[in-house]
Amino acid sequence: MTLAPIRMTAIALSVVALGASSAAATPTTSPMPFPTVTVGGTAEIKVTPDQAFVTLGVRTFDRQLATASKGNDARTARVLAAIKASGVKGKDVTVDVMRAFETTRGFAKKRVRGFEVRRQFSLVVYDLKRLEGLLKKVLAAGATAIEGVRLSHTKLNGFKAKARLKAVAAARVKAGAMANALGQGIGKAIRIDEHGSSGRWATVSAPNYSNIVLNERSGSGGFGATVAAGTISITVTIGVHFVLN
Repeated sequence: MTLAPIRMTAIALSVVALGASSAAATPTTSPMPFPTVTVGGTAEIKVTPDQAFVTLGVRTFDRQLATASKGNDARTARVLAAIKASGVKGKDVTVDVMRAFETTRGFAKKRVRGFEVRRQFSLVVYDLKRLEGLLKKVLAAGATAIEGVRLSHTKLNGFKAKARLKAVAAARVKAGAMANALGQGIGKAIRIDEHGSSGRWATVSAPNYSNIVLNERSGSGGFGATVAAGTISITVTIGVHFVLN
């Protein structure tokens, strides 16, 4: 008499388990997303640079640290004077702290152990017509390396904003053409992504300046490099998701 309730409970549990298994086996359906079209847009603007970021180096070497340091101080003073004479304001010039380390020069039996002292200059030049003359003057004054010349524009962010708007307009035209080919139209944009922008710097490549440094060290002198400002290419690429109507 006591077994019947137990059997009924077992049967009930079995039915519940079968029901849960059946529900799990039935795939759930989700509504299809609304139709969209995704396109990319790219825009490029070319501008003439109006400023240059220049990095110079002054290096001296001697068996004695004091002598190498004194020589570097003298060169640094002459380079600073040349920079000032070229019209660059003091606020646009930064001189790194002096660095010194022990090293060797030469090869085999002619190898000499001594100390190298370095200083680095960073300056901003706004009159690009004077740029080449400035580089020649600082090399003649005692700079031993032109470590970098990067061209830019003082209103670069404004040009990037214009390129961004042009990229969006290009994306809309592309999306409209694609939708029209399918007999549809485009609605509102539901997402916009910027994939990247470029054009902060234009690097001047002037290999002849390496020869200038060598000539300066050997005492032969002579300058032959030419700096051309050219243009900076500002490129912006975006992606836009439009609703299809």
